[in-house]
Amino acid sequence: QVCLAELQTAGRGRRGKFWQSPCGANIYMSLKWRFNPKKLIPNGLSLVIGVAIHEALIDIGIEDVKVKWPNDIMVKEMKIAGILIEVFADTSEHSDAIIGVGLNFDMSRQLGSSIDQPWTDICSHLSKKIGRNDVAGILIAYIIQALKTFEREGFHPFFSIWDKCDFLKGKTGKVVKSDGQSNVKFQGISTDGALIVVNDSKERQLIHSGEVSLKIE
Repeated sequence: QVCLAELQTAGRGRRGKFWQSPCGANIYMSLKWRFNPKKLIPNGLSLVIGVAIHEALIDIGIEDVKVKWPNDIMVKEMKIAGILIEVFADTSEHSDAIIGVGLNFDMSRQLGSSIDQPWTDICSHLSKKIGRNDVAGILIAYIIQALKTFEREGFHPFFSIWDKCDFLKGKTGKVVKSDGQSNVKFQGISTDGALIVVNDSKERQLIHSGEVSLKIE
């Protein structure tokens, strides 16, 4: 089940942040996916969706697409898309994932003036014209195929793609948690999708939760 919206009046991103959602400018999508009730949802779902969006953008001709742990897509150091996933268990014991994707398509600087980070959109990186509905169709196809593979095989088939286009890998920055922050070097992800960092004390740590804030120096 897929829902596409022309605008969002209460669009939100990770950690409750407001998602700028002007009418007719971008792609706002929610996809419901029901997982096998006999299996736990494997780790790395948001990363799998990130890889699917990465592949869709490459397919339509956009270059220098990167994935940023845990749920952002970047083009030339600027954010082009974000992912928000919520998982629910209903009375029949199925696990339903609601996968929200916001993808900037053709947003003017004026409409995006309140966004507090560097951003870009699809039309800024293509010389050929492409329809918003066409992009949405390609995006949905890639996400559905990725979900089918993920449900069968877990995160493993997606690891090498993520590793090649990892936005954070090799950079330095800070990991900010509710109890403080630490200086780190980002060293990629583990095979189950955890973020690998090394702190000032040369300690290697795995971060599994997306409820942290990452700052890049």
